[in-house]
Amino acid sequence: MRHLTIPRTDLSVSALCLGTGSYGDTVSDTQAAEQLDRFVAAGGNFIDTANVYGRWTASGLNESERTIGRWLRRLPPSVASELVVATKGAHPLMTDFMRPRLDRASIAQDLAESLDALGLERIALYWLHRDDPDQDAGDVVDLMEEFVAQGRIRWYGCSNWRSHRIEAAQRHAERTGARGFVAVQDQWSLARANPEAFPDATHVSMDGTLGTFLGRSGLAMVPYTALAHGYFTKRLEAEAGGRPLDPALAAGFGNPLTDRRTASITALSAERGVPASRLALAWLMHQKIPTVPIVSFRTTAQLEDALAAADVRLTPDEMARLSCGQDG
Repeated sequence: MRHLTIPRTDLSVSALCLGTGSYGDTVSDTQAAEQLDRFVAAGGNFIDTANVYGRWTASGLNESERTIGRWLRRLPPSVASELVVATKGAHPLMTDFMRPRLDRASIAQDLAESLDALGLERIALYWLHRDDPDQDAGDVVDLMEEFVAQGRIRWYGCSNWRSHRIEAAQRHAERTGARGFVAVQDQWSLARANPEAFPDATHVSMDGTLGTFLGRSGLAMVPYTALAHGYFTKRLEAEAGGRPLDPALAAGFGNPLTDRRTASITALSAERGVPASRLALAWLMHQKIPTVPIVSFRTTAQLEDALAAADVRLTPDEMARLSCGQDG
């Protein structure tokens, strides 16, 4: 698998990032180890988790990080040292999604728990999982710089932040000589999302304003829901079987642009003999913005299909066909 360096950093990461949100929940320790081993064997080294992943289970603990930590401890040091393990903190409590936790004490608590669960001394890339629009963005940057100075994180980014907030943070970083954010993790896929359909109002999807800012700033994008919950595969299967698409998928991603892109990806899939899911991931990996899609699966077989997408090459004409005249 090819690798790229995240701009502004020394982090060389694989073209795909392995998402682990279900580890410790619907994905068992054994299944997780199989996925992780296969991902690394294929050249993958970028792993995404979060302190909140698994807290909805009966244990109430950060099960994903704990699962990954157990796997990391079994690895030879030479292998573990090549991995870029990214995690996230500052997510609202499961009992109160609308109360921000972007304060010093909450981030420090999450970071300490993550380091302990993962068995790491320092996090390679630390994401702020949610924003607090009432908090000065520059103050957040200053706080993250403190954690960098303490040696607890190397680089930091933001997840589910809107473009004007990211821009304010970056302006402060430029004025003060801080590192600032190096990447953004928002929802993005070839299937255009309908933000109003998602119950969590703190989720942020890629839009034209954010895309323009990222192109200008040079920040990387590490999008989640990169396959739109399997939208294209499931839609094509439903249409072939003469049955309606799952209502949640239809509400989340059904719109005129996605309809046009469905027609385009169906035609290109037939022409090239490449599954639509691989083309959708390849479209993200061929963006002008440095983009590393996060892929999450229940089975190793599903992971194999995603790994194959890293080898798909799209021409400028094919990119234009899939985009249907619109960026993002």
